[in-house]
Amino acid sequence: MGGNFWLYKMEVFNWITEFVCGLGIVMGLVWLLNKGWWFARAHYLAFYLIFFCLILLEQNLYWTTFYLENPHLLLLTDPLALLLGPLLFLYVSERALKFNWIHFLPALIIILSYLPVYLLSADEKIEFIQRTIWNGESINSIQFILFRVILITQIVGYGYYMQSKMKWVWEIKHFFSSGISLDQIMLASYFLFGMVKVAWLFFALFFNYAWIDVFDTTIRLITMLSVFYLFLNVINKVKVGIKKEPYAKSSIENGEVMHLKERLSNLMKDTELYLNKDLKMVEIAANLNISEHKLSQLLNVHLGTNFFEYINKYRVNKARLLLKNPDYDKYTIETIARECGFNSKSTFNEAFKKMEGVTPSVFKKY
Repeated sequence: MGGNFWLYKMEVFNWITEFVCGLGIVMGLVWLLNKGWWFARAHYLAFYLIFFCLILLEQNLYWTTFYLENPHLLLLTDPLALLLGPLLFLYVSERALKFNWIHFLPALIIILSYLPVYLLSADEKIEFIQRTIWNGESINSIQFILFRVILITQIVGYGYYMQSKMKWVWEIKHFFSSGISLDQIMLASYFLFGMVKVAWLFFALFFNYAWIDVFDTTIRLITMLSVFYLFLNVINKVKVGIKKEPYAKSSIENGEVMHLKERLSNLMKDTELYLNKDLKMVEIAANLNISEHKLSQLLNVHLGTNFFEYINKYRVNKARLLLKNPDYDKYTIETIARECGFNSKSTFNEAFKKMEGVTPSVFKKY
């Protein structure tokens, strides 16, 4: 009876884990429906959320009969794990890079190394699951070690790059405040994922699957709570939904949209026109050599925003960097606001709180 009760608790635990991961996947998919987020580069975070939850969902399903019933889905999420770092990297990068595809090369390498497993028959995959996944035989084969080495290298490399660029504070209390940014939360989940993989590596190497039930349950509890925390923060910080379009139809052809988006993005990054507190839409249109009406259509229809929200996004991002820069500690909030292109402290506070969820002064403390 005690054994049955333990199995029942584990089954309930599996349901909860799968439900939370499912919420994260749905949230990521809904997030992608907002066209305005694509230009804000937050679609990288949406894909990260989807892939992260799929990976954790797969880890939970390993200990059920799911892969015995669907053996051809085995190991499909390992390449996705090697996309998590590149997605976060591309989000925090200030411009589109020429060789972005290089960041996705490790995932391709793992796909090729897994081909012998992918090409197995259904019965052979079931035998592989029982022998390798459940009993630990050949768990340290060359392709699995290669995957772990690449993943740990990515976590260290991308993590160091993002931390050195964004200079986040890593105090525990910061993670329970409204001042923490969504990208830092994503990076924290990435670090947690890396620690879980490292723990699995040492466990497989030195403990030979002893105490596997206790270890696996602990790991799944931690990952389930992290996904739930991630989901709640996405809900709180992202307003999902398509804004009403002021134009019944856009005159900009589909092929030209992406080109104009890239030109507009590069213009803002290269010239920092948004630092001009008197900036007008006509000035940006002139720099792009398009009409003001066409620029308005691009912003409203294809980016899901308006001129002032679009410009303030850059100003707030600039302010985030200055507020965390020790060289600017001697300056007042109002001085930083004007340095970033805002006309007044009140306007700055309103725009900053709308984007970050907290006022600049609160953000500066963390």
